Amino acid sequence: MHCNRCLQETNHKVLFSHERSEEDEIDGEPVGITFTDSYSLLECLGCGDLTFRWKQTSSAFEGEQTALFPPRTSRSIPKWELQLPLEIQELLREVYNALHVDGRRLAMMGARTIVERTMILKTGNDLGTFEKNLCDFQDAGFLSKRNREFLQTALEVGHAAAHRAHSAEPDVINTVMDIIENLLQAVFVLGDEAQRIRTRIPSRPRGLRVSDF
Repeated sequence: MHCNRCLQETNHKVLFSHERSEEDEIDGEPVGITFTDSYSLLECLGCGDLTFRWKQTSSAFEGEQTALFPPRTSRSIPKWELQLPLEIQELLREVYNALHVDGRRLAMMGARTIVERTMILKTGNDLGTFEKNLCDFQDAGFLSKRNREFLQTALEVGHAAAHRAHSAEPDVINTVMDIIENLLQAVFVLGDEAQRIRTRIPSRPRGLRVSDF
């Protein structure tokens, strides 16, 4: 089973399990269909991370329904999120809340909104369309041509979720979130960190040439 902390398939140990069954009824009368719910607490044998698993089977249908908490698309919010503007912080937290309940479409639509609001906040312009804002963002120096290609790939997932109800696979969602978070860190965080580092670097002594070092 996939482990969100190890970020790969790992072996798990069952720490606790419980099962219960009940027969479906209509107007208080049994209809001969039984539903069985199984609950398990699982521990990853690699890192010790815990996962709750629910399974349901029915005598009327083949196969089973399964849900995991946290779901496979779950990931940790970046430690630097408090350095983001409040509006972007709130949007990012809403995206993570959606991921934690396996709301993939909502998460990808939210990721698209984060990009749009980031572009408008940094350029100070809202040109009315996503493409125009993206060009303005690149022209302002916040995005290279190569990074724009990455960002447009991520945005297509958000467009598909919003307009075609597309539900992306967990690995796609994680890649999209990597791209979005790299953008946020580069635009809002690393500039301030670089400036802080520069103020701590001692000045070069006067009279010395570069060849003296």
